[in-house]
Amino acid sequence: MKHSNDLKRLKPNPSPLGILARPAVVGLALLGSLACSTEPAGPVGPKPNILLIAVDTLRADHLSAFGYERNTTPNIDKLAEKSLAFRRAYAPSPWTKPSVASIHTGLYPTAHTVERPPSALPSEVVTLAEILKGGGWRTASVTSNKLLDERYGFGQGFDSYDSGEAQGHRYVSTPGITTKAKQHLADFATTDEPFFLSLLYFDPHYDWRNHGLGIAEKSAGRLNGLETIKEMREMAATAPGMTEEEIGHIRDRYDEEIQFTDAGIGEVLAELNRLGFGDNTIVVFTADHGEEFLEHGWLGHTRFLYEGMIHVPLLIFDPRKDAPPAQPLETPVSNVSVTPTIVDLAGFDHEKYAFGAPSLAPLFDNAPDFPFGPVFSEVNFVAGTKVNAEKESHLMGVIDGDIKFIRETNKPIYEAFNTRSDPLETQNLLHNPEGPALMERYKPMIRQWKKQQVKRGYDPRKLPYTKNDLEDLRALGYLDDGH
Repeated sequence: MKHSNDLKRLKPNPSPLGILARPAVVGLALLGSLACSTEPAGPVGPKPNILLIAVDTLRADHLSAFGYERNTTPNIDKLAEKSLAFRRAYAPSPWTKPSVASIHTGLYPTAHTVERPPSALPSEVVTLAEILKGGGWRTASVTSNKLLDERYGFGQGFDSYDSGEAQGHRYVSTPGITTKAKQHLADFATTDEPFFLSLLYFDPHYDWRNHGLGIAEKSAGRLNGLETIKEMREMAATAPGMTEEEIGHIRDRYDEEIQFTDAGIGEVLAELNRLGFGDNTIVVFTADHGEEFLEHGWLGHTRFLYEGMIHVPLLIFDPRKDAPPAQPLETPVSNVSVTPTIVDLAGFDHEKYAFGAPSLAPLFDNAPDFPFGPVFSEVNFVAGTKVNAEKESHLMGVIDGDIKFIRETNKPIYEAFNTRSDPLETQNLLHNPEGPALMERYKPMIRQWKKQQVKRGYDPRKLPYTKNDLEDLRALGYLDDGH
């Protein structure tokens, strides 16, 4: 499907939140509250090519580029060496549809309204591809997740939207994504027009396969790689639960999927350079969310806002910029900033858009007064109509420096953790003497932020479930209703 080049008007932000009173946060709110003109400003200066690579279900702490002891990502490591490397980037939601929508719109889920499985992106929301296409870029996407089908609005602004590699959790899609990406690059090389190529790799998502790379054994304990995720969850929940050997085996298979995917990404980056694009192509690398391996009693994602599910990698490389600071960036950011950053680096006046997070481009120049502020993550998930209670999740979280504060939106349940001193999030600070002060600060902050997002949000667009939709959700581990 091809979409019109005409860009719709974005809703302006409400006034900055009074509750976020400290100077850095006020700066962040002001960035998001700038008024939009009727017609977006065009790019200024030469137009760079843009390659956006996202990997489904990739938690940051399993990348060797981010300090993992196993060499899972040698090609991504090389990219990290020359990129702005954000060690504490967060996904806006712990599952694919809302997070990918946020990456491509610069809006949090409550604002773009893609929050549940049948949700579709409203046509009024302006996507990164629409902005770039309107500015003269050729646009193409290759995706491999069924939840990102074109009928859900994810094709807005793309000249070519290829979801042919989205063939379910048992299909190995990395070779197909890589081949199609290289074909697009070859096609782009035949013209002088700038391009935007978006890739979504899927293989680290369940199920986790053994690719013969020497990381994972073929079996361990009761596991042989043929179990469904529902069977593994039942095994973990039934006494005596999973053994350390079995949990380690699952992690090994996950790491093997990461290394297998990294090899495909390495081929794409090598082809980019072989074709002569390397000196004028911005490369952004991130993930839509992470994965839990029973650290908090759950196998998979969607359900929680703990680090394993929302702490993701974020790398931004611009060959036109000087080398980035030697030290990696440790301040929390959101990958909601991906679209505003690309728009900024592409030469547009990004302040004309009502993005929900700031452009990170100034950090190439160190930007000592950069408006770092709290970042947020949320989930409002219900799959199907007859669903186990554990398959619902309604949470909001704020990450403010080392503190993460989480609240359930439909129950008076709260948690707070120091993610630096307690990375496994086992000690709820609300049980400590500082608990009342944390509640006093973060409970109203998160409530006011939610109101702001609702105010700026669009009318939700939902499609009816088909039989195939429900089967896909079950196969991917999102729906365990026994039907």
